[in-house]
Amino acid sequence: RIIEILRETEKDTKNFLGFYSSQRMKDWQEIDSLYKKNNVYLAESAQILQRLVQYEIPGLKKQITKAEQSLADSVRKEKEYHKQADDGRKLYEKELQRIGIQLCISRTLKGHTLRAELLALAADLPSFFAKITDDIIHLKESSDYYTHFRSYIHQNKSLSTKILPLLSLLFQKGCGLTAFEFKYGTAPTRVEPPSFDLLLKEDKKTSEDDEIDFGDDAIDFGDDAEIDFSTADVDIDVVADTSGAVGESVARGEDALCVVENPDTQKVIISELNE
Repeated sequence: RIIEILRETEKDTKNFLGFYSSQRMKDWQEIDSLYKKNNVYLAESAQILQRLVQYEIPGLKKQITKAEQSLADSVRKEKEYHKQADDGRKLYEKELQRIGIQLCISRTLKGHTLRAELLALAADLPSFFAKITDDIIHLKESSDYYTHFRSYIHQNKSLSTKILPLLSLLFQKGCGLTAFEFKYGTAPTRVEPPSFDLLLKEDKKTSEDDEIDFGDDAIDFGDDAEIDFSTADVDIDVVADTSGAVGESVARGEDALCVVENPDTQKVIISELNE
């Protein structure tokens, strides 16, 4: 802007070649040429350098410090997580040893071996529950004493509630008493307990069926078959229900288990034992 002003005030000093003879104008033109030489623009460069020194570099130093602190925290947490993983693995192995499972660490396992070993352990439960049942049967004298004491307290009056109903049945039937018989008051004609071998086969089949078979075979809609709407006599067979009113009574699933093994009747047994 100073040069623009000098062009107005010093225009009388311009010669026929277009140059100024004024020393003041020459000095400012030299300053302007030095400023623009090689497109350096020293003033702007100095301003940028000052901003970098005052603001940008300290800010970057703070970011570097935070990044280093974050890296140190991450390394520390990684060590902690590795320690937690090792502790968890040791606890897992200890628990497996406690329940009698041999640990086999291999990356090729698909995870169903542990389930198979647990089911194998469950197969030993019937013998364990049989021993528990024998121990409970040895308490029959205590139960009889409790029954006589209750009768004495009530002066031999007939009471509507039956004392220790499940234990009384267990004393009579032993291990053969199923949850079905306790629930419905009648012994089943056929017992179908859960099959551990079937569970193992289903588990193996699930692990092998990894692909979906969409089946490219043609669909047979059976156009040649005819529907017979004749009003022939229909024989209706009545299928037995769980109450055993008609036909045979089949105890399946948990109802086929011994009362000591069934989860629901276990609670009843514990309650009566506490009583």
